[in-house]
Amino acid sequence: MMKDNVLEAVNNHINAEIYSAYLYLAMASYFDSLSMEGFASWMKLQAQEEGYPHWSSGDPCSVSENG
Repeated sequence: MMKDNVLEAVNNHINAEIYSAYLYLAMASYFDSLSMEGFASWMKLQAQEEGYPHWSSGDPCSVSENG
């Protein structure tokens, strides 16, 4: 069993990684909306580096034609 302070530090780190991944995805979506594919692609790669590679299918920042 982990000590409480170690457990809290690990949880804080995981939360920071997830938060960062979502920020990168938000920026990727913004750059996609401006047709800045290079910047969007870079932000998506950064999101993956932060531990967000588990997209079930396709591009998480794309919008389907049906809305």
